[in-house]
Amino acid sequence: MSHMPDSKELAQLDSASAQLIDQIVAGLQNERGVHLETAIGAAGSLAGVTLLRATGVNLSELTAGSPVFVDKVNESVKSFSPS
Repeated sequence: MSHMPDSKELAQLDSASAQLIDQIVAGLQNERGVHLETAIGAAGSLAGVTLLRATGVNLSELTAGSPVFVDKVNESVKSFSPS
């Protein structure tokens, strides 16, 4: 998405976000509940991987733990930041 989402897109994003949160919680929940830091980390990891994949960088060419610097990622994040 290279533009600010309209109300229909925001509603779709809201619904998708709620479903994702439900899946994360369901996957991590045990008899004691959900470890908040783990749930936040899982959501952050998914967001990062999704953004990185959207850049088109061939991740299979990288060794595990390699730093990845992609200007396109920085520009994507800036496009959603308030001016």
